[in-house]
Amino acid sequence: VVQRIPQLDINQYYFPTYLPEGYNYDSSQAAGDVVILSFSNSEDTIIFTQGSTGSAYHVDTEDAETKEVPIGNVSGYLIDKNDGITLFWNDEDTDFMINGNIEPNELIKIAESIEKNK
Repeated sequence: VVQRIPQLDINQYYFPTYLPEGYNYDSSQAAGDVVILSFSNSEDTIIFTQGSTGSAYHVDTEDAETKEVPIGNVSGYLIDKNDGITLFWNDEDTDFMINGNIEPNELIKIAESIEKNK
């Protein structure tokens, strides 16, 4: 499902142009240079976090299955844990993290669809 990028009161952010069927933009939060976007359907929520490289992210990998996956021309890490799946990757200046209770290939499709809103 192709999403239109909402005009948020945030200087610069990335937004996925693809979301799984039934998911829609829900809300946003910004603190410093970290932006958190929420997308939901009637049952689940997908959280998309972004911030400048080196932002303090805590990704719990204890007792999780971690796998390196390609996201466009960079590598990401898929972390599969009981409470959901997290995908973490970065480009030259931004760290990204998406988590939710959806299929890993859907997380990768969301990641590959992000566009910068300037």
